[in-house]
Amino acid sequence: MGNNFKIIMSLLLLGFQTLLSGGKSGFNFLSIGVDAKVVSLADAGVALPPELGTVYYNPAGLGALRQSSVLITYRNWMVDGKFLYGSVSLLTNFFNFALSLTSFSVSNIEIRERPGEASGKFTARDFGVFLSASPKLSTKIKTGVTIKYIFEKIFIDETNLVAFDLGVLYSFKLSQFNFQAGTSLKDFGFKGKFRNVDINLPTTLSIGASIGYSIAPSGIDILLNAETRRKFYDSLNLLSIGINFKFLSSFNLNLGYISGCETGNLRFGGGVELRKFSIHYAFSPLEHNFPDSHVITINFNL
Repeated sequence: MGNNFKIIMSLLLLGFQTLLSGGKSGFNFLSIGVDAKVVSLADAGVALPPELGTVYYNPAGLGALRQSSVLITYRNWMVDGKFLYGSVSLLTNFFNFALSLTSFSVSNIEIRERPGEASGKFTARDFGVFLSASPKLSTKIKTGVTIKYIFEKIFIDETNLVAFDLGVLYSFKLSQFNFQAGTSLKDFGFKGKFRNVDINLPTTLSIGASIGYSIAPSGIDILLNAETRRKFYDSLNLLSIGINFKFLSSFNLNLGYISGCETGNLRFGGGVELRKFSIHYAFSPLEHNFPDSHVITINFNL
């Protein structure tokens, strides 16, 4: 009984019960963090130094990438939720591109029409295919766009739609300081329909900034970032603050805090970055007796 209650709560929080949500957004798997490094920095990726993992948060950073790479993420989420994300970047002379796939599922949901034994079980699934592009400009300002195809199926009902992301990133260096400022408008487009009821996308406006500083000759790099997000249809405002310590040119420790988050405020993590390979881990303690979330991201430079 307790496990069934948690599963129901998970579906509510993730938007699967949008029909009863009074106009709030659905497709909220799009708001789940896809990169362990960004997750451990309070899910604030709009103004981080560009990497393949930050393209999901701000496609403008794609234009600053200098080598192709492949990224894979696994994350548990809520009760029985499994989240997978994969992305690959392709660099050309004039544009940089990234193709990403994401999948989210909640399994073993019991079908009950009356008290007693369940009549069966089903799995709720979300799936997305994203294509990102950014012009390769030799300017301090980068721009980018992502086009998304999204599919959702719950029991026998399903829906699909197209959404878009837009992003801008401004970078400059002053002495030993590296500055980034960014903004993105994520997940906007036409409404979806589920059982002939309109469903809003989790449209989010993010504005953030980061500053990096190298402490010579200790070999320690420090990065501070802050970001504010407005989720329009949920009338939710979030403020994220994160700090990253990088030492010996390879090892990372991260700490983040999110104000206004319904599922938990703290984030922790770390990772190792080598020339061709990196692995990062993030830990998100969740509230309301939900299982804590663990995120693992592996990146291969090609």
